[in-house]
Amino acid sequence: MHKKLPMSFSGRRKYLFLMEPRYKKASKEEKHILLNEMQQVTGLHRKSIICLMNGLYSSSKREPCPRHKNDNRFVEQRNSFLIRSYIGNDRLDTVAQTILLNRIYQKLWLYHNFFLPCRKTVKKEVVASSTGTLKVRRKFDQAVTPLERLEKLNAIEPEKLELLKSLRAETNPLDLREEIYKLINELYALPMAKPGGSEDIRRTLNLPIELLDELLSVR
Repeated sequence: MHKKLPMSFSGRRKYLFLMEPRYKKASKEEKHILLNEMQQVTGLHRKSIICLMNGLYSSSKREPCPRHKNDNRFVEQRNSFLIRSYIGNDRLDTVAQTILLNRIYQKLWLYHNFFLPCRKTVKKEVVASSTGTLKVRRKFDQAVTPLERLEKLNAIEPEKLELLKSLRAETNPLDLREEIYKLINELYALPMAKPGGSEDIRRTLNLPIELLDELLSVR
């Protein structure tokens, strides 16, 4: 028999989005059956599914102060480019989730800085279209990875550059990508904090860091 593959992160979101109307209209007995089904299909913790179906993740957020909107994740420049594009906007409020999230951060900086090329805008000009309206035309440079860009700009010490290159040569990008999505699946399989309770996230500050960020940091 073929081994059942785990549901992808995006597939899980689409599935739960489709199941939410059925869950809200179901009776108590039907909700119990639906929860068993969703738990088996997604692999999520039962309490996490209940919170998702009841919208507790969004409603449990801190109320904004007067004249201070709690919408930074929407207005900050490129805030959804990396972390939120992988993790989403769901609430994470336990020590176990924070530890796992830090591990995801360590994998993501390797994957994006070593293997994903990006382009930079080198020129902007305002031109008139055929209808007479103005539009901005941008010109980009050649797409290179952030590490290659550092090397071209001579913005890093040779010793640190060689250290980063050796780390890249030892890293398999396909395996690294699988590790990232595996950690994300593990993150959303963890239960949320109990309603009305809280955990001290500062307990995660003194954890040993697997990667020597200070040694590899660029001045």
